[in-house]
Amino acid sequence: MKSGNGWSNEQFAQLMARHEPELRRMILQKARDSSLSVDELLQDVRLKIWQMLQSENNPTLDSSYLRKMVVSVVIDTFRRVQARQEVALADLPESGELMVAAVQSPDRVQETRERERVLHQAISELPERRQAPTRMLLLGFNTKEIANMLKMTEATVRNLAYRGAEDLRVRVSAMLRPANDE
Repeated sequence: MKSGNGWSNEQFAQLMARHEPELRRMILQKARDSSLSVDELLQDVRLKIWQMLQSENNPTLDSSYLRKMVVSVVIDTFRRVQARQEVALADLPESGELMVAAVQSPDRVQETRERERVLHQAISELPERRQAPTRMLLLGFNTKEIANMLKMTEATVRNLAYRGAEDLRVRVSAMLRPANDE
């Protein structure tokens, strides 16, 4: 299959096989102090090269061009990750937002609010270090994302979040049990 400017998939694969070790080395050098995935960055660079091959008639892929492309991809990716983290941290609910009540009966709304109150009380009773990772886990973030946002190792986050979630399960069921037994 040929691209718009005559590059076949096979030719592109050969080109990438020739340049990939250098690209990987440059990516490792530029992204060494970050949590960015080298493979994901390399895929983004491949995409940019493919797009460039589609748009230019006589592309030149010398080392300086490749270096500029790698720097551009690393910076763009880092900015996207950082922007997502800032938005995610700003949007973390403190109270009253984990369980949004859709259009429900007044009894159902009251029950939802009570469960939400119990959940927030149980979260506030967790050891302080477990609170943020547990809240973020409940919001759907994975442990790698939480680790990046909280500047912790993924193993630490996994430990804190899952222990916090287990503590919550026990605390919430104990807090709700008397209400259900009546």
